Amino acid sequence: MAISKVQRRNKLEVKHIDPSYVIPTRDKIIKFLTESDNGLTFGEIYSMMPNMSPRNIREHIQKLKNTKRLRMETCRCHASTVYFVK
Repeated sequence: MAISKVQRRNKLEVKHIDPSYVIPTRDKIIKFLTESDNGLTFGEIYSMMPNMSPRNIREHIQKLKNTKRLRMETCRCHASTVYFVK
């Protein structure tokens, strides 16, 4: 817990701030992929995080691919890519 002091017109206001830890998006994506046995497509990852923009999710997936943390395979119908964690 952090305490911040704010001065306002001859008054001293003390606020108690509780820092909240936010899990980064790439860690969320890795967690989802490790929990699934068959891997996930982009649409399935997006359905698990509907409040995030698809562009942001794509950027994080691209960074994970560039750092060689994801393995990619095509699905049976050859229409989409299935992502796995290495």
